Amino acid sequence: MQINEIYLDYAATTPVNPQVFDAYAQLVQSNFTNCDALYAPAVNLKKIQEQARNKIAQMLGFKNEEIIFVSGASEANNMIIKGFALTNKENSANKILVSSVEHSSVKESIAFVKNTMALMLLKFLFLRKG
Repeated sequence: MQINEIYLDYAATTPVNPQVFDAYAQLVQSNFTNCDALYAPAVNLKKIQEQARNKIAQMLGFKNEEIIFVSGASEANNMIIKGFALTNKENSANKILVSSVEHSSVKESIAFVKNTMALMLLKFLFLRKG
């Protein structure tokens, strides 16, 4: 008997559009430099990155500086939580609501903020019906 698997963890990752994958593969095979370096290939890659940032910003109606590239969700979670905490540390509304089922990167960032910035932390628990 054959068992068909169904992937349900789209919060973790999703299939990549073949056109996107092909464009990415072509780019990284010929541009594997650090785009913040000062040598010519890196400067060229930085231009490509800024063109991509500009396209995304235009499509979403944002400013270029509002588009931030990160390596993944853990880095993004860290940046957003700690950035929010730093920005609002003097604010009377300095509360962060966290569910009990958050990713470890969220829990660890929240713990850091709670321990170092003395923000009030509220925990939200998912309750089952019945």
